[in-house]
Amino acid sequence: MKALAVSEKHECFLDTVPIPIPGDNQVLIKTVCAPIHRLDIQNTKQNMRGALGKFSGIPGHEGAGLIVKTGSSFRAQKLKGKKVCFLKKNGKGAWSEYVLSDLADCCTISEEFGFIKASTLMLVPLTMVMIGKLIKKKKLSCIISTLASSTLGKMLQRWCNSKNITCINIVRTEDKAEELISLGAKYVVSTCQSNYLNELKTICSILKPKYCFDGLGGKISQNVLSLLENQGCIYVYSSVCEDGLWGVNGNDIALQGKKVALQRKKVKGLWMLDWYKDLTERKKQNYFKKIQKRQHIFRTDNFTVIPTIDVLPELNDYVSEYPPGKIIMDFSELARNTLNVISPLPSPKTSLTSSIKDFHEVNSPYSSESEQDLAEMAQSYVSPEVKFLLSSLPPVDNIVEGSVYFLFNDSSVYFGPLKDKRPEGFCTIYYPNGDVYQGYYDFSGRKGKGRIIYNNTDWFEGSWKEGIPAGAGVYHFSDERSIQGNFLQSEVLGEGIETSPNGDKYEGSFNNKKRNGKGVLTSKDWRYEGKFRNGEIFGQGIVKFNDGKEFVGEFNGNIGVGVLKYSDLTYYEGKIVNFLEDGEGELVNKDGIRKKGRWEMGKLKSYFDEEEHIARVSSTVEEYPTEYEGIPVEITSIDDLIPIMIIK
Repeated sequence: MKALAVSEKHECFLDTVPIPIPGDNQVLIKTVCAPIHRLDIQNTKQNMRGALGKFSGIPGHEGAGLIVKTGSSFRAQKLKGKKVCFLKKNGKGAWSEYVLSDLADCCTISEEFGFIKASTLMLVPLTMVMIGKLIKKKKLSCIISTLASSTLGKMLQRWCNSKNITCINIVRTEDKAEELISLGAKYVVSTCQSNYLNELKTICSILKPKYCFDGLGGKISQNVLSLLENQGCIYVYSSVCEDGLWGVNGNDIALQGKKVALQRKKVKGLWMLDWYKDLTERKKQNYFKKIQKRQHIFRTDNFTVIPTIDVLPELNDYVSEYPPGKIIMDFSELARNTLNVISPLPSPKTSLTSSIKDFHEVNSPYSSESEQDLAEMAQSYVSPEVKFLLSSLPPVDNIVEGSVYFLFNDSSVYFGPLKDKRPEGFCTIYYPNGDVYQGYYDFSGRKGKGRIIYNNTDWFEGSWKEGIPAGAGVYHFSDERSIQGNFLQSEVLGEGIETSPNGDKYEGSFNNKKRNGKGVLTSKDWRYEGKFRNGEIFGQGIVKFNDGKEFVGEFNGNIGVGVLKYSDLTYYEGKIVNFLEDGEGELVNKDGIRKKGRWEMGKLKSYFDEEEHIARVSSTVEEYPTEYEGIPVEITSIDDLIPIMIIK
């Protein structure tokens, strides 16, 4: 297989290496996409310059691809053919055509994700999870974030917004400051301003932060440490500045060291990969799923996709100057290239902007199969159930004349117009898993108004942005339920409205498209207001019936325990099942007199008096039996009947 490697001469080159063989609990992944992180460049940079130890082998921390071979364990074999994202916990190996991964270090990709976005779901989001755990543990209400315009810095600001935590952001340019403000940041300091330090001092004197999360280093971080409250701490998760945390001035080091010691301040390292290695497999998988569900926090913005073969000449230049935005390498075409690049590559000073432009205009990421072949391929993806649903739905828009078929690298088939030799416009996209998208598409992904029919015949119609549902829309379930609200990926943001075919209507919060949190459920006979969990009524709530009754109590699904008040001022204390009295309970009249009894499906079956005698509610015994199974008996009262009832 082919892989990007670092040579002994400290240059990046394309090498040929053996394909690894998976062990029992391992899988072999065919890489489709892998990002270039600043950390990847720093690792390679250390090797190239001979600093801080050597790095050799295949770089790369994470990526996404398709499992093509598995180990012998049952868990591994179940994953064959699945789309996954993966993390290389030693920071090596992701930049290759095939990647070997432990089961604990890869996760299946949700249907809403493509390989491109899935390739960035691990390294930076997990670092954010680690930082979030620390902030929660220390119960912080205010923090400082350096390198705030980075992908992690933006995630941290979005996370702080969701937790009502104040974040003081430090950026290096005014345009980066505007980006943070657009995310909802209240405090942004740009170091390009001559008075930035005075501005930062003023903010810190008011908000009194004790903790800083630093990815910058150098003089700026040194200044931040001096502004933290006594017993404060800087957590260093990266260092863009090559001079390190304290700069290079020996006098500054001595002065700051004395001040830090007197104020009992600390500088600590915060390394995600060390934290990650101590996690159990269950916790890892829980975090992976959480990151996919909460893309409104953990998403990566501003990335460009470039074929790996086109990135190679640029890699050595990235060492001296990291490119703007995130670069994601497309490995899907790597095997088809047989260029003679086994020897170390030169380091041309080619403009990154130029190479990206050339890629868009010349090196189309779409393969050119025949129209008929692609049409047949598209139809083969669609199940009869999805075809029937498509025929019954009104069109989202009209397919324009001159529409053509294209095959994407993930084997999905596009049918729609071209613009500047690239797919763009209203289209239909057929996915290998059986999903079908109808709506607008351009190189950034699905956007604007669109509809997707999933292979289980659920379907969503609404607003799209950067390839995912984002904005107002309606999610329709195959059982004819629907949720109307504002969506981000598969999650309902805020409150939504769910309607059911039986006429029930729910208004409230959701989690994973299930009723969760506070809400109101209205039926034809009653109205429930209270808490929900995982789609079911759960916790405290009030039910108001159309006939004037009112129940207040605790629920667990369709069972509630509490007080049911009647319109005649009497009330029932006990259990209700499906909103009807059921089981043992007490009936209390308006004078406070209590009677114990038994109810079934809303009907009183019998009372229990204090002596535990039974009195029939519906009828009394008028005639007692004179014999039992042929034996003469004499019964003078209902008490004599009880033993016979027990025997029988």
